[in-house]
Amino acid sequence: MKRIRFRDMPISIKIMIINLTACAVCLGVACGAFLVYDQIAFRRDTENSTHALARVMADNSTAAIAFDDQETATRVLEALEREPEILLATLYDRRMKPLASFHKAGWEGHKPPDVLLDAGTVYDQGRMCVFAPVILDGERIGTLHISHSMRDARLRFVRTVVVLAAILALSAILAWVLVWRMQSRISKPIRALTDVAEHVARERDYTRRASGGSRDEIGTLVGVFNTMLDRLEERDVAVRDYQSKLRSMASQILLTEERERRRISTGLHDSICQYLWVASMRLKRLNDNETIDPDESRQILRDVLLMLDDSMKEVRSFMFQLSPPSLYDLGLGAALVSLSREAEQRYGLDVQVRGQDVAIAHNEELNVFLYRAANEALKNVYKYAETGKAEIQVELEDHLVRLTVSDDGAGFDPEALDTRDFTTGGFGLFSIRERARNFHGRLEVTSKPGRGTTIALEIPLQSDG
Repeated sequence: MKRIRFRDMPISIKIMIINLTACAVCLGVACGAFLVYDQIAFRRDTENSTHALARVMADNSTAAIAFDDQETATRVLEALEREPEILLATLYDRRMKPLASFHKAGWEGHKPPDVLLDAGTVYDQGRMCVFAPVILDGERIGTLHISHSMRDARLRFVRTVVVLAAILALSAILAWVLVWRMQSRISKPIRALTDVAEHVARERDYTRRASGGSRDEIGTLVGVFNTMLDRLEERDVAVRDYQSKLRSMASQILLTEERERRRISTGLHDSICQYLWVASMRLKRLNDNETIDPDESRQILRDVLLMLDDSMKEVRSFMFQLSPPSLYDLGLGAALVSLSREAEQRYGLDVQVRGQDVAIAHNEELNVFLYRAANEALKNVYKYAETGKAEIQVELEDHLVRLTVSDDGAGFDPEALDTRDFTTGGFGLFSIRERARNFHGRLEVTSKPGRGTTIALEIPLQSDG
């Protein structure tokens, strides 16, 4: 059975636990203090009475010790038979040698404690050992030892514990009844507020209101909560309309951007490249004119031709960046292959393209997005990964297109995606993630410092994005 943590318990149970715990701790401390005090007092009284008995017995033993009369000493000690709690006694001379001893029935094999005192008390093997000096004319002539049983102390301890346990049990029952009846005044309005909050969160029904007429903090909380619902109800329709327009706007911006790039690409191809080609042809004719110094004219014309050729290469590269023709003519897979070649030329990256030759028909917007996402990922590899290799993999699976760009470079902490500025120089990972949501897809970034990065896009092909 799964254990429920305290913070996850209902507030009524928490109130009961807190109150009962406080009562139990206070009663436990009081009962413990009483128990300790009772034991100390009982032991002190027992020790005092035993010392008084020892002094009387010591006074009666002076003659026996003075005359070294073992028989008299034994009769003196046998008087302790009338004391039920006295277990054994020993009378010592001035050199602490036993003169006589007494043992209660069943204690014949027991000995005095190892530590012998002239006077005082020693606790040894569950018994209280009292030592009293035997005095004659102001001089100690011997020592009396008496071992008192602690059975009464143990019995008293057990009885006291039973009584205190019964008191604690009755107090706990009474406290539980009182707390159970009183906690509802606090927990009931909170439970009602929780029910309303769960209903609003689950059903998005902002017309529901919480009830509460108290003037304490709970009443204030209920009032603030109802005010919040009023404002949410007013703004709910506006927020829904705004979100719908925002999603539509994001898609339209992407399409408009690509159409504009394609228009510029077509204009560059039909105008500037044609002009450059005509200029190249004229300069070639001039190069064949022998009316001027041949060496000088040829050198000049060669330089011009090199510049024109470089210009044409730059124009073609610019055209590719604005709108790669292969994306529209051959599909996404061919465009990614062209992108890998472009990345090798521009960034020096060795990019491997793996997977299926995907061409997502009748979905130009998705093709464009996946291409731009791969392009942005390669730019990030060039800028941040500190590696010369990358891999692009694209797959179709169960009406789902998956695009993965991975590298074995420096890596980073993916949790920084929400705070770091990724928008410099392209879409950025943050922008890719937000646009993926328009297609009902998701972006997953797996990376660790020093262990490379994998960026995976999963987009369902049948979506309303």
